[in-house]
Amino acid sequence: MAPTAASAQRPSGYLSGPVFDGVLIIFAPAIAVVAAKILFGTSFSEEPLHAGDSLATILLGTMLMAHLVLTFARSHGNSRIFWAHPWRFTLVPLLLLAGMLTSTWFLVFIGVLTTCWDEWHSGAQTFGLCRIYESRAGNDPREGRRLDLWMNMVVWLGPLLGGVTLIDHATTLGEDFESVSPVLMEAIPYQAAVWQRTITQLAVLTGVVSTVVYIGAHWRMARRGARVSVQKVALMVTTGAVSIYAWGFHSIAEAFFVMNVFHYPQYFGLVWLTERENMLRRLSLAKARNGTAILLFAFLAVPFSIGLVLDRMPLTDNTLAFFLLLSLLHFWYDGFIWSVRRKMV
Repeated sequence: MAPTAASAQRPSGYLSGPVFDGVLIIFAPAIAVVAAKILFGTSFSEEPLHAGDSLATILLGTMLMAHLVLTFARSHGNSRIFWAHPWRFTLVPLLLLAGMLTSTWFLVFIGVLTTCWDEWHSGAQTFGLCRIYESRAGNDPREGRRLDLWMNMVVWLGPLLGGVTLIDHATTLGEDFESVSPVLMEAIPYQAAVWQRTITQLAVLTGVVSTVVYIGAHWRMARRGARVSVQKVALMVTTGAVSIYAWGFHSIAEAFFVMNVFHYPQYFGLVWLTERENMLRRLSLAKARNGTAILLFAFLAVPFSIGLVLDRMPLTDNTLAFFLLLSLLHFWYDGFIWSVRRKMV
């Protein structure tokens, strides 16, 4: 039976399709946990390959740099977006880099800012995916924003602050201040250790209650006849369970591996879906034979090649400033480029 006009126009709810969304986005956190269980404790994570780093460390570092580089495919590679914010994409990066290269205080400030913003950004990316799924379900982009935002902050910040990695992150912040304030170097990790158990209990309790409330709210919406994005709810439940499991009960190395192994592919998948047609046109591949396949190869090969080179660069004050700049621009650009309300996605 041929589909009716109404059924043909009804949104599928997926960004691309069940397989693409399921593997790269919705169930990517669970896949990352399985990968970590298989690979950690083997030569993949323990045997040094280069400069004392294991294959796991090199892979994560390369993926980190690759996804930072990929940001510019949308900010500078999309002319519509570039000319909407030309000064943000040209003058501001130069000023930030100059400030870090000339002022130790400014370099430390940017280091602390990126450390904190990184955690917010991870939750914001999942929040953005939630809003896109909500829109794909045919709902108003403003519907349920506060609920999704709250759930993402609980899922990402709660387990991180309350988990076994709290001391590691506090020590990192303390080391950032070492060159300008030895007192803060000692005080930040000490206070984190004092309050860790209390924060852990509050984080776990808040996470469990929030998940129940989140599922219950959507169940009530469905009972009222509202359109509920099953993909969005599945993404949040999977991400929440994996986040609590990883940050709360694993070492910082394994937790970092799990949370980033699915964060990076989600980002690559989102950029591919939103920028594929634009990149095909700009690279004159739209009408070329196997143009999409060629683009996909370049889409993966170029960022990962650059990412490997950047990851293997020696860490000096100058390279640190450059890496912090890439991170800061990635967080900032994504914050105003990926907007469902403004129809930028």
